[in-house]
Amino acid sequence: MNADISQLWAHFDHFLSEQGSGYNTGVMLLHLERLRRLPWDHLWRNTTIETLKFLPYAPLADQDVINTALKTLGSNSIYKLPCEWNRQLVRNTHPKNCSVSWDPTNPDHHTAGTRYLKIAHFNNQEKPDILWRDWLEPINESQNEDYTIDLQLRQTFIEQYRYFRDYDGQVIRSKIEEICPNRCGSGEKKRWRRENLESANSICARFNGEHRIHRRVHPFFFLYEMPATSKTVYNTINTLAASNLTLVSQLSFDRLHRLEELARRWEGPMSLALYLTDKEAGVLVDFLYNSQSLQNRRNIGYHVVYVDGFNRSGTQKTGDDKWCFVIPAFELFEVRYDRLPDTKQALLEHLNNETIKPFRHEVWTAGHMATDYERWKNTSSIYAVNWSADYEPYVIVRREAAQFDERFVGFGWNKASFIMQLDVLDFRFLVLPHAFLLHLPHPPSIEVFRYRTNKVYRSCVDELKLGFIKHLARQYGVRALKYLDFRRDTEG
Repeated sequence: MNADISQLWAHFDHFLSEQGSGYNTGVMLLHLERLRRLPWDHLWRNTTIETLKFLPYAPLADQDVINTALKTLGSNSIYKLPCEWNRQLVRNTHPKNCSVSWDPTNPDHHTAGTRYLKIAHFNNQEKPDILWRDWLEPINESQNEDYTIDLQLRQTFIEQYRYFRDYDGQVIRSKIEEICPNRCGSGEKKRWRRENLESANSICARFNGEHRIHRRVHPFFFLYEMPATSKTVYNTINTLAASNLTLVSQLSFDRLHRLEELARRWEGPMSLALYLTDKEAGVLVDFLYNSQSLQNRRNIGYHVVYVDGFNRSGTQKTGDDKWCFVIPAFELFEVRYDRLPDTKQALLEHLNNETIKPFRHEVWTAGHMATDYERWKNTSSIYAVNWSADYEPYVIVRREAAQFDERFVGFGWNKASFIMQLDVLDFRFLVLPHAFLLHLPHPPSIEVFRYRTNKVYRSCVDELKLGFIKHLARQYGVRALKYLDFRRDTEG
């Protein structure tokens, strides 16, 4: 917006008596009282029904319906807004169709008799990508004036975009809470404050209160194309008759650099939950658009969970297919990306040479011991294993199976509690005979460091473990009694 909004409202005075709307594609003025006399709701419904007969979906959603409905009224019922109120800046538009003046050094100055830009409009689904390319393109003084104005506008826009992107949104949210602490915010937020205060005297208050926070979530942070779905049919214990798998993971900002290598090795769909601050989400934008491995991938769903803020709701479903596939995990200590094994036979050679070992086998045996690596090395058939205390394998499971328990934040027992939940739901753990994954070495995270060096941290995780098992006992009765005999001193 490059003008006082009252100048736009003033165009209502130019409407003729029979005109109920004024618009220039994406910018519209709607005289609601006149539209209700049509009646508008009847026109809207009929237009939608008729349009869907030949258009399977509306790419621009309700804007498409509004545009189509207004066109049915005829030109006499519509007031056309001057083009300077909707100057399109994408590349496929022609600047000469709406020549405007705009001085970036002095926006309030313009030459008399020329159209002065009022609204600049980036109407494109991939705005960040377009803006990034334009930001790198130098302005050539020899180019025509209209093109130069367009480019200056794009670059000015991205300057403003980056300024607000890097701004800490929590500062604004905190100010709002200071102004109206009792009235602003949802009931959920107030309930969280009350419950958090009740446990404030506990040394584990941070842990106990964390899972009650319903954080802000931005699903599908980037353009994502849903892959064609195919139902996975499980015929026998030895046969998996289809393979439409999504790699699901979560990561914080300090693991962002691992995405490129992961994307090179896994070309299938991925669903990634990223725990980021407002500013880190902005860095993610630059990272993805500068990455040759990631910039053109449209089968990766990035879902940002913001560190600060509330407002998330979700539902939990359970499926009827009581099985999950276990993928044996291994680790190596000398990284040579060009020599990583991609077949079971190659992996077995590394195992024999001890350059690769079962994941955490010498540090945290309980985590993957139940997978039975000796059996895996000598079989070509799927086999079943039983749950054991602190078992936390990597698994393939239907998305409806269960959800991670949100009380486990930071480090410790998030995967183990999920596997325990699958076990109490009577899922079968089936080890895949030819699949495997490799854990690459990396520095320990801050949360791991806190866990290993802070006795209170470990004590609080143990308290959460006990609370989770009591929850299972209340919900599932005698089936959950065996979990009371669990390891309290988790290491890893």
